[in-house]
Amino acid sequence: MKFPFTSLLLIFLQESGIGAKPCENKTLIFGAEEGSVLLQVNHSFPIRDISWFVGEKMIASTYLNSSMHIPDNATFANRLSSTGDGSLFIHSLRKKDRGLYTAYIRHKDKDICTQEYELRVGVNLSHTDIHINHSVTIKESCDVSLSCVVYATDVKFTWRNVEMDQTVSVNGDLHVYDAHQGETYICTAGNPIRNVSKAVTPWDLCEQGNNIIVWQIFYSKSLAKQ
Repeated sequence: MKFPFTSLLLIFLQESGIGAKPCENKTLIFGAEEGSVLLQVNHSFPIRDISWFVGEKMIASTYLNSSMHIPDNATFANRLSSTGDGSLFIHSLRKKDRGLYTAYIRHKDKDICTQEYELRVGVNLSHTDIHINHSVTIKESCDVSLSCVVYATDVKFTWRNVEMDQTVSVNGDLHVYDAHQGETYICTAGNPIRNVSKAVTPWDLCEQGNNIIVWQIFYSKSLAKQ
């Protein structure tokens, strides 16, 4: 299939630096790796066709209630499709798909405007991705240091005290002084795609620490008797 005339015109506009007026403000889109995302065209005027670019590279032309033209493009292969209104689907998202996408929208009267989309691709977090590391200090009281960890980028953390129903930390670290029985804390880790949570009871960690200390004392006394 040959390039539509509109697409050839837009390639010329791209290379010459001549810009079209924006249809709307830039839209921020979040997508999960291996998932799909829709670049929705919002319009209140009759559209003839739409040409899609990533940077200065054309990736597709869409037509209302018609077929979609995709130039030879190893980056997206068979991962693009369109809707009846000319919006663009990107399937099986990869990290390298992130970036600025521009839709050149041609009206029925042949005027052209642009719609920009900033696509960010992140990990679809699962409960197995969140880990809580801890260290226990037992003296007159039991103090517990907790660290919430997720091995992914763009993740934010919060700690909440369940009994108080109160946020007690807005980063991955939490220090619990003089832990008491019945206290439960929940770490929530999230990115723009999904939030996941895990609960921990510091008193249980103190009990485990006490058991270790008792065992160490018993073992030391046993060695002394030998």
